[in-house]
Amino acid sequence: MSALVFELAPDGAMLFVNDAAMSITGYRPDEMQGRNWLDLVVPEDERGALQDLLGRFRLGDVTGHELKLKAKDGSLVWLELDSANRYAADGTLQGIVGFGIDCTRRKRTEQEKNRALRDLGERVRELTASEIRFRTLAETTSAAIFIVEGLRILYANDAARGVTGYARDELLTMELWQLAHPIYQDIVRQNALQPPWGGAIPNRFELRVITKGGEDHWWDVTTAASSTTANWLLS
Repeated sequence: MSALVFELAPDGAMLFVNDAAMSITGYRPDEMQGRNWLDLVVPEDERGALQDLLGRFRLGDVTGHELKLKAKDGSLVWLELDSANRYAADGTLQGIVGFGIDCTRRKRTEQEKNRALRDLGERVRELTASEIRFRTLAETTSAAIFIVEGLRILYANDAARGVTGYARDELLTMELWQLAHPIYQDIVRQNALQPPWGGAIPNRFELRVITKGGEDHWWDVTTAASSTTANWLLS
């Protein structure tokens, strides 16, 4: 970890800087001495913040201040700064001694984490809106809708109760093959719901089923699938 040691005049001019300046900013110490940070290593969008920091330096010691700098090659680096003032016998401020730790890697990690959290939040909001739209449609249609993973029923709308005779809570404990007529159960179990589909099942087909009350029906089934789940629309 690179540690920058420097001394500033009360007006911000660089009086001294150690060799770590080279590894952090790309500037040699002799390129920095006698020059104002505003003109050398501070990006334009940070110059107001630096003026505020210089004002804080003049008022007293500063601890843990983070400052963004622009290196000689144009890249951005971050320093965590501490300072201590040096005064003359009459109390006049003579210099500002500073110590800076290169915290660029930590700041970049924090920024990446914050971006990821923002992206995740946006994705959650999109999924929530999409789920609300889906549930509004699913719960108002007269067609039975199932969401199936493998063979397990993950979701069944209210209309599914009408076509199967099973309550929704019962359906969520079942696998879809259990709804098929006995002569079709092995076919459904072995072939029909193996994701990814790969063309093994048509988008629309008829399936013979037995309701909870033992009634024999044929379903007109329309399917859509992702890599792991399938949506079944029955009419």
